[in-house]
Amino acid sequence: MRDVSVHLSDTVGDGVSRLATAIGRSPDWVIERALTAYLAGEGADLLAAAKGDSEFAEGEAEDFDDVLADLAAIVHGKAA
Repeated sequence: MRDVSVHLSDTVGDGVSRLATAIGRSPDWVIERALTAYLAGEGADLLAAAKGDSEFAEGEAEDFDDVLADLAAIVHGKAA
């Protein structure tokens, strides 16, 4: 377990507190669940995009027109 200090806006902090009270959990639990959901969704998408950007910058990319031509060959049964 790692301790992290976070500064939240009053709106977000109040929302976390209200939710925690309503469901009988701690604010820490609410924040951890929210961050876990974020990392699994949007966070994972952002990491995948960053990885793609890095691969592209390193020359690990295919020309889109070549990919389309290969797909057309597969669809029409002319693949090598």
